[in-house]
Amino acid sequence: MYLDKYPFIFTTLSFLKEVKLQRLIIILSTLLFANYSWGITLRVDITPSCEPISICSNSEIFDLGTHREIRYSGVIDPIEIVGEEIRLGNLGLFSGPIFIRSSLLIKVNNSPYRGDIEISKIDGRIKVINVIDLEDYLYGVIKKEVPGSFPFEAIKAQAVVSRTFALANLGKHGDFDLCSNCHCQMYGGVLAEDIWTIIAVRETQGEILVYNGKIADTPYHSTCGGHTDSSELVWSGKKDIPYLRGVRCGFCYDSPHYTWQEEIPINEISKALNIGNIYSIEILEVTPYGRVQRLLITHSKGETKISGRDLREILGLDVIKSTRFTCRRHGDMILFSGYGFGHGVGMCQFGAKEMAKAGYTYKEILEHYYPGTELSHIEGICH
Repeated sequence: MYLDKYPFIFTTLSFLKEVKLQRLIIILSTLLFANYSWGITLRVDITPSCEPISICSNSEIFDLGTHREIRYSGVIDPIEIVGEEIRLGNLGLFSGPIFIRSSLLIKVNNSPYRGDIEISKIDGRIKVINVIDLEDYLYGVIKKEVPGSFPFEAIKAQAVVSRTFALANLGKHGDFDLCSNCHCQMYGGVLAEDIWTIIAVRETQGEILVYNGKIADTPYHSTCGGHTDSSELVWSGKKDIPYLRGVRCGFCYDSPHYTWQEEIPINEISKALNIGNIYSIEILEVTPYGRVQRLLITHSKGETKISGRDLREILGLDVIKSTRFTCRRHGDMILFSGYGFGHGVGMCQFGAKEMAKAGYTYKEILEHYYPGTELSHIEGICH
């Protein structure tokens, strides 16, 4: 009855069936969410892991080395180093760095990005940098860090934490500010955008966490396993930060990573550590909340002491999900049994999810995981 009365509804429903949801999100977010700039741009490394590299756009291209400027519409392929110069497909050789600006989205290997693109030669390799407004950057971060199915207050908490993290880490890599993987924050450009995460960024626009009037350091992780930990205990050489203390979580029990087990062949561990045949692995020190600080490995070539963090990085962050583990020999295997996923400092994302489900606001979530910090605004801190 309603379709007969309002034929445009039928047309719209048919359209939704035929158009990919992601494309619709791109269209809506571009039209509805105009850029709200604080004058803060980030330089994010988005260099594709596979070559060749191509770029597609209707753009202005500037060679910053020679001040050469051209306009071009279409695909630039391949982008590669030739001697001391950079080849942009059929456009020829450029000294670089090369700056690409467009009023539309720019595609890098078919992945669209907001903002501008810079192509440089760093350490003999092509480096592709997305020069992007802070708020636009967050659109492509949040869903990569937490699922869009999380409660809205948890997504808003992530938006504030990710915004604060980005500001606190400006210049982290020297030639650029942030990478686009878990070393900094996951970032996927427009294809990672989601309508609800965009709204979460907009509803918290400009909000950051501060401590004593300064931008806070806001690390976060997937699952703490019941209790977060203090920064100086997890990262050697890290100073004592009052608001990065271990706090009882008690919310992340529903996480798929709350408990875990992993069996690893002894010979694989020996090979990964480049040591002799392993006889035993003994935990020497743990933090007050059970995260392994040091282990002693006895093997055919002697003894090796290693931190829990280093062991995790060597064996794989997805294999040894956290340093909150116990281990024992089981035949020709070492059985690791642990709690949580990630380094365990700051906000527990699955804890934030359950707090939001229990009725906590994003401000209360942030207060819980970063005690002593205050919610402030970029305009009062960065200008």
